[in-house]
Amino acid sequence: MLTSTVAGLEIPSAGPVFAVALGVHVIGGTWSVVTGALAATARKRPGRHPRAGLLYLWGIGVMFTTATVMATMRWREDAHCSR
Repeated sequence: MLTSTVAGLEIPSAGPVFAVALGVHVIGGTWSVVTGALAATARKRPGRHPRAGLLYLWGIGVMFTTATVMATMRWREDAHCSR
C-alpha cells in the first residue's frame, strides 16, 4: 500500500487525485465546523443563522462528495471494513 506522511501521520495514497480529494475533504470539514458553530450560536432569525446554515450545508456536501471519490478510488483496499 502506498502511503505519504503528513505532519507525522501516515496517509494512505492512491495518487494525486486522492491527495487533492483528501485536502478538499479536510478543508470542507473545517469549513463545516466553523459555519456550523456560527449557525448554532446565531439567533434563529433572518440574517446570520440561515446564511451560516446554508454554508454549513455546502461544506457537508463537499465532504460527502470527496468521501465518495476517495472510497471509490480505494474500494478494494477498504472492502474489509464493511464485512
